Amino acid sequence: MLMSFAAFSLITGALSPVALVMVLDAPGPGEPGAARSHQIILVVHTIIIAFAGITAHRRFYPVLAASSENPAAAPRVFLAWLAGNLFVGAQLSWNLRPFFGQPGKDVQFFRPDWNQSNFYEAFYAHSQSLLAPLQHSRPAVAAMLVVCFCAAFAWLTIHCRAKRFNR
Repeated sequence: MLMSFAAFSLITGALSPVALVMVLDAPGPGEPGAARSHQIILVVHTIIIAFAGITAHRRFYPVLAASSENPAAAPRVFLAWLAGNLFVGAQLSWNLRPFFGQPGKDVQFFRPDWNQSNFYEAFYAHSQSLLAPLQHSRPAVAAMLVVCFCAAFAWLTIHCRAKRFNR
């Protein structure tokens, strides 16, 4: 498991210049376009961290498959472990959001509204506002596309790893 966290650190470190360029190129607080830029940065950071987490955990799958007595148990354990880490990591990052900041609000350690929402509500709202030009399509269609993409990526990752490992 420590190997997964080390790989996560390397991947996020490698992608940090992308995030840094986005932040440096963004308009300052109060300037036109600052709120939209904040939403884009928030969504891109979330995607980078999710990608790094999935890829890092995927690197540990062959070890899990080799140590499992039942071959069918390894993919189930892997997906449960990955889902748990993504779920907890997302909500933990939301609880620490004052360090990221929000346009129009002062940076505070404890805000009065710190527990009034959760990560998933905010991510959905930011994603929906970013997809506003596609208002003719329903939000459920966009959510379905995201879920299908994630499921296909997870299946493909496990399938390719299992084939490579069984050779």
